[in-house]
Amino acid sequence: MKVKHLSETNFYYGELNLPKDYEINKKELIHDMIFSKEVEKNLYKNTEQDYYIEHSQDLYKIYDYIKDHFQLKLIKNINNSKIYSFSKEIEWCNVLYPNENYFSRGIVNPVDLKHSPDYTVIYALKTSPCNLTVYYDDNRRAGRSYKIDVRENEFYIFPSCLHYSITDNKSDQINYFYCMGFTYA
Repeated sequence: MKVKHLSETNFYYGELNLPKDYEINKKELIHDMIFSKEVEKNLYKNTEQDYYIEHSQDLYKIYDYIKDHFQLKLIKNINNSKIYSFSKEIEWCNVLYPNENYFSRGIVNPVDLKHSPDYTVIYALKTSPCNLTVYYDDNRRAGRSYKIDVRENEFYIFPSCLHYSITDNKSDQINYFYCMGFTYA
């Protein structure tokens, strides 16, 4: 018997282990997130907590590590598709204050599938205990979900067409997430 996989839904995650003297400056990045601009022309009205952050060396370090890690472990080339599309739909940050949560219907633009990213990447810069839930369909078993505890300094990668949510921030601290879209290279 032969098998041909027509599609599969994968969820990847890991810790951002940057080499010594190449670490990110979390305080500076958090400062930039707090004073970033709110995304004005958001693709979905229910993701109003998206903020656009300018590029910095620290953001490039996160991007390079995840891209290289993905290529090394999975032998797949991915890139940030910011150059192909509206940057505010491809790269954003979320600042969740106490008792706030986040829900996204995915970052695929239904009007422009060709230039939409293949993967969503979420990096937990600084976070208190919360969960990331990714919603997916498994053939006839529609409405499935996968929940994972979000840990600081970890990244999460999943298909961009999937809806996802981050549960309520039940602490008195602010949660910071840096997010981006990747496409196959």
